[in-house]
Amino acid sequence: MNEEKKIGTLYCDPPSNNARAILSDLDVNFTHQIERADLIWMRKEYDEKYRALNNHQLLNHIPGERAMTNKGHLTWNLKKYTKKQSPDASSPKHFYPESYCLYRTDDCDAFFSQLPPQDSPDNLWILKPTYLSSGKGIRIIWQFDELKQQHQTPRFPYGKDDKYIIQKYIQNPLLLNDRKSEIRIYWLIASLSPLLVFLYKEGTTRLTTQPFQLDDFDNPLIHVTNIDQQKNHPEYDTFALKWPFSQLESYLTHESKHAKPNFIEEHLKPHIKKTL
Repeated sequence: MNEEKKIGTLYCDPPSNNARAILSDLDVNFTHQIERADLIWMRKEYDEKYRALNNHQLLNHIPGERAMTNKGHLTWNLKKYTKKQSPDASSPKHFYPESYCLYRTDDCDAFFSQLPPQDSPDNLWILKPTYLSSGKGIRIIWQFDELKQQHQTPRFPYGKDDKYIIQKYIQNPLLLNDRKSEIRIYWLIASLSPLLVFLYKEGTTRLTTQPFQLDDFDNPLIHVTNIDQQKNHPEYDTFALKWPFSQLESYLTHESKHAKPNFIEEHLKPHIKKTL
């Protein structure tokens, strides 16, 4: 009997436990020696690995990826992209709220210049650290005295690196079972030249544990949809609050009547692909 062919040799750094567990379901050889690996999977300290790769090796990161993964870089790059596009081009404003990089003097000035003379709870903004994930450090604000006191400097004293963006808060979100939600999709950049991106066929919709209301702004269980925040609720239920696309479509087409049948395949996925 012929031995089954392995799908290459894989190195996973210690923080990549989830990736290792998932990839173990494939017929993969694992190695602890990074120089012997065909695919190198890392979550930390991978920047210096780009130049050290051998010709046969792949790394699960791309150079310059912080242009997308850092909220500040992403916001600024979308602003530059918008300025270069023709008026007929698809605008990021259709999928990215009005946003400003508070650590940039010009953008900070632009934010303050558009504020109304008087603060009002009808003018909600969401403050996000550029460098954090998992919904950490997010604040919803409508009073700006604290920010105005720092208006003469591009740095804000809220924590590590002091770099924040501020985005217009969506006050009338589409609610699922009276809750805010987020859609998570998974895509793979397989090549930069030529650009080749694969979008995974399935995604998930994740709901907040508490019903939406326009108050109690310090409560992330109402306003911050990230799953790491929602897990802090003592009665968090993954199965009730994490929907596959089929359940999302069923709700939109049958319960809330917000969409027509086959909404996911005919409208949502094409729109996501166009955005990417």
